[in-house]
Amino acid sequence: MNEVLHLRLKILTPTFIGNGNKLLPIEVYDNGKTVKVFKFENLTRQIADIIPPGKLKSLMLKLSEEISKEYKIKPLKELLKELNLKVEELTPDYTLEVEGNFQPSEVEEFVKTLKGVYIPGSEIKGAFRTAIFYHILTTYDRVWEQFIKELRWFLKNYSPKSLKPFAQHWENKIFAGKPLTETFKGKESPKGVEDILKFLQVEDSEVKNSSDVLVLKLFQLRNSKKAITAWVESLKENSSFGFSLSWNSERANRFIEAYLTTFEGELKEFWKTLNIEKLLKITDEFTKDLVSFEEEKRKNNGGKSDKKQPFGGKDYLAILERLKKEVMEEINPRSG
Repeated sequence: MNEVLHLRLKILTPTFIGNGNKLLPIEVYDNGKTVKVFKFENLTRQIADIIPPGKLKSLMLKLSEEISKEYKIKPLKELLKELNLKVEELTPDYTLEVEGNFQPSEVEEFVKTLKGVYIPGSEIKGAFRTAIFYHILTTYDRVWEQFIKELRWFLKNYSPKSLKPFAQHWENKIFAGKPLTETFKGKESPKGVEDILKFLQVEDSEVKNSSDVLVLKLFQLRNSKKAITAWVESLKENSSFGFSLSWNSERANRFIEAYLTTFEGELKEFWKTLNIEKLLKITDEFTKDLVSFEEEKRKNNGGKSDKKQPFGGKDYLAILERLKKEVMEEINPRSG
């Protein structure tokens, strides 16, 4: 049976999903509480329509010489001043509200199509994947005991290079039926072909106008050796996106019986009985537990977020100790 459900995703906290591109200062016009975004192709086309070709060529040559000498791209305000143009003469691709004191700089761009902003189905599916992982770890004693045993070994022998293989090792156990008895040896490769969640299909969300759902925010990367900040296009809180998902239980069950014979008792039963209703319940429980955990941490920290922890070089032991404390004592969801 192929169950299809149409859902709506509501944004509750600042959210950023990057497309790998950056808006340059020459593409962003700061107007105080808002910024106008002119994608470079659109900007140059409009300027070429206003300024005569001969004059434009001489102005651009002069500008390029200045840029090559200063080794930086001028902000759009300065460019328009050089070209004797007013921003009102141009039509922006979209306009964003600004939270904070924005200074001309690069802006990390949110993923979007030519028509606007959307949330990739792969990102939504990843959230369901995390919720399922959490549910299985905290529901089945044998899985949890094996996970804790290997986690202790991992933390004792921790190295940055082993973090990704360890996570992949456990993804293979949960989603590809790798026997629990096979312990982590420091290396692991993905088993995408065997991954049972390939039968969970999550469509990309609906597309929305950038001006309606994006805001310009200053984000800070935490738990890094050096404080890193960046201006990003973030989804507005309380904005929402419609999307659909489907779970083909018939194909999943046939796949389990034919190929994933290594799935053991409890895990096999879980996957054979999974349906859309169960998936949403699992995700809801995970979200509530995650919010409760964050609220408790803020309460214990006087209502503030965690202070930045060092990582890298000689300081990596500090974050390792924090990991041990949180994983082994605070985050243990089976305690009590």
